[in-house]
Amino acid sequence: AQLRLLGPGTPIVRHSKPVPATDMPDHWIRWVDYYVEGELGPEVVAVGRDATDEYLATQHLEMSEARFRELADRSADVVWRFSLVPVPHFDYMSPSVFNLTGFTASEVQADFTLFLDALDEDSLSMITAALNGEKLPRRCDMTFRHADGSHVIGEVRITEIDNGVQGVLRDVTEIRSLQAELVNQALRDQLTGLANRRLFDEMLDSALHRTLRTDDPVAIIYLDLDGFKTVNDTHGHTAGDGVLREVARRLQAAVRDGDLVARVGGDEFLILLELLPTGDESLVKRIKTTMARPIGIGDENTVTISASVGIADTGSVGRDPTVLIEAADANMYADKQRLQRPRKHTMTGPLVARTAVRVPETPSWLVRQRFGTR
Repeated sequence: AQLRLLGPGTPIVRHSKPVPATDMPDHWIRWVDYYVEGELGPEVVAVGRDATDEYLATQHLEMSEARFRELADRSADVVWRFSLVPVPHFDYMSPSVFNLTGFTASEVQADFTLFLDALDEDSLSMITAALNGEKLPRRCDMTFRHADGSHVIGEVRITEIDNGVQGVLRDVTEIRSLQAELVNQALRDQLTGLANRRLFDEMLDSALHRTLRTDDPVAIIYLDLDGFKTVNDTHGHTAGDGVLREVARRLQAAVRDGDLVARVGGDEFLILLELLPTGDESLVKRIKTTMARPIGIGDENTVTISASVGIADTGSVGRDPTVLIEAADANMYADKQRLQRPRKHTMTGPLVARTAVRVPETPSWLVRQRFGTR
């Protein structure tokens, strides 16, 4: 067989793999045959070297790769390897990719643009940058569209290899949804969907920090519903919850997109205004007007409530968040007094209680007492 391959045109033939040694058990020889012109005609010079270690290492590697492929093929996670040579392509993709993308492994390996076309804008930008030489993160989330139209979030772990990368892709759609729900529950009022006090305080601190650089004013609106307890007492808490949800909707409609509305007590709300609108009084008036409209609580029943509103801004009281909120609260209370409505007990954030106390010696006096840490 070698003589048929050798000749003046092909003077050297190298064996592709080691062959067993005929007189040395458990040894392998790698041969190289040379064509030479001898005195009596063409001759073959065969040179062999002991390749036992090479053969055993190759066998071990092939067994390891076979075991790895079996594990990868059976894995629920997507195991993949991406090579940049001779052209960018997936040179391995585990069958589980079908569950995440709707494409078979052979389809993705034959045309990796199927995977690229399914990525959302942010994930595609990251991959495009990597193809242009930028370094990929070792761990990240990618969002892509399944062939059935649904969206999947995959957590990718990436390792660099020669002329490419390899890694594991895991479906974390449900996990990320649960995490987002938990974060939302921690930062949102569950009844109205508005920000809660924790989120409001964080956003206020952030806004006040930005004012140190920009010197832009920040304002707080404190709003308390008047007559809400009567709604609960007369129509029940289910009706009261419906009123609070409608109040939340109206407040969000009354302010601008960049303003933050938070529910911080039973019927108390705070609004954060980072860039003050022209004419604060017109905003307060708009809020009062929208709050005064009747609210439906059943098939034919409606209730009408009003709101006491106070506003304070950094230009008048400074940048201390506690002082800013207290100033808005005090202005709201003054607004309530102007309308000659008795102040009911409220609690917001750190314990703050207010009550009207009748002094026996002077029955006509109403004394406002403040308790708590603020």
